[in-house]
Amino acid sequence: MSTKSINLRAFEIVNSSVTQAHSDLFQKLKNRLNSSIVTDRAMLLNMSDKSSQEQDLISFYEAQDGLDMPVFCVLLRASIDDNAQHIDKALFKQNTFKIDDIKDNPLGPGVIYKRHFYFTAYKNHIVTTLPGNITIKGLQTYLNWFLNDLYEINPKINSKKISELSDIENIKVRDPINAQSEGEHEKTHILTRMLRHLSREAVRNFITDTPNISEEQLEQMVSAELLLKFRRPKKNDPEALKKAYSAILKPVADLDNYQVKRRNSSTIYSGKDIVESKVVYIEELEKNRINERQLEQEMRKYIIELEKNA
Repeated sequence: MSTKSINLRAFEIVNSSVTQAHSDLFQKLKNRLNSSIVTDRAMLLNMSDKSSQEQDLISFYEAQDGLDMPVFCVLLRASIDDNAQHIDKALFKQNTFKIDDIKDNPLGPGVIYKRHFYFTAYKNHIVTTLPGNITIKGLQTYLNWFLNDLYEINPKINSKKISELSDIENIKVRDPINAQSEGEHEKTHILTRMLRHLSREAVRNFITDTPNISEEQLEQMVSAELLLKFRRPKKNDPEALKKAYSAILKPVADLDNYQVKRRNSSTIYSGKDIVESKVVYIEELEKNRINERQLEQEMRKYIIELEKNA
């Protein structure tokens, strides 16, 4: 039996309530899903785009009433041409549909499958199969729209590293253009683009004797690094440290290019080493599909484990 490795990424839902043990996102999501059809869950990404309506939607979910179990969802991105009159809209009037319903029975050229990923929510946590080069911001935006609320979802810091976070001396942001670990589809972070621009301008000021050097030549010559230095905290508050570093890492789409150095030590972590994740191995099926039931169980086990250890 062949298997596919899938990286499960863990996130924490910020609990703004002082009276409740966890955020109400989990329960609100269950209630909203069970009282909606697919079209109710379709969020247009750009309201002014009339020609090709790109949208995110929860196409499938498992959320059983009366059971204290995680919600399992498939978030689909699709582009739907509203001018294509031949499209059968029946699929979007159902409670759920599966990705294979589109792939095996195309609705016509008016519907374009973009991508999908899985996520599960439970009390204080969310676990996703989001690729490492995509931040949680998109899912947070979708859930805030669907639930008509303003939730904050941050990367979960690895609890085994908490005792060491107070000893972090600096975080180095490497230029992903020159980083060894850059993925084929990884987008350059805006911060490093700014750094690279400033670096090129600084170099240009030094080489006034060669004024004809082109931007393309400078681009190939110059890389940039940002060094963030941290003072040692006066109080070692693990919870405050978790929140601080979680906020720093939330907008980062290239954790491989963040290097974390401890004080008085040569130990250097990659940014992804201090956030929670777990690799699971899921059975591969025909046509490049996976055993979704197996994935659902693994994601639910992981999120329950996170909740117990919180």
